[in-house]
Amino acid sequence: MRPYITRDDLVQRFTARRVDQLFDDDGSGRADGDPLVTIIAEASARAHSILAPVYTGPEITALSGDPAFRGAVCEIAMALAGRRRAEFQNDQGEAPYAKLLDSAAQTLQAVAKASLRLAEDRGSANARVGGGTHSPRRRFVFATSREDPRGPGGY
Repeated sequence: MRPYITRDDLVQRFTARRVDQLFDDDGSGRADGDPLVTIIAEASARAHSILAPVYTGPEITALSGDPAFRGAVCEIAMALAGRRRAEFQNDQGEAPYAKLLDSAAQTLQAVAKASLRLAEDRGSANARVGGGTHSPRRRFVFATSREDPRGPGGY
């Protein structure tokens, strides 16, 4: 599985300063590659696990083009990054961006339940019933009236 977001997505949503703060382990002032790659992979895997019961891998990859989907994965990544930096926790021991984890999970669960439709999702087949459920013609199964019960399908 390829990651659904990049460093640029995180920077676009949360600023370069915040990304560098949370991913700078060696004090250089720049985000280190290893923790960044690890957190992005974990955030992508969490998003995938929420959507996998409903969508196939290629469908989830198609959804990754949607800004709302990428935003939710970015929120997961920043919440996970905040957990790993104890020095940024508040007085209650809460990590920065911790509340974003629940918010992002709710967004992705709403997509999985189809109560929220993303732009990339609007034309896809229904994965819950195996896909390909669009019927090009309306076909009557029952008679259209009591006067003519010999219609297609019977009464």
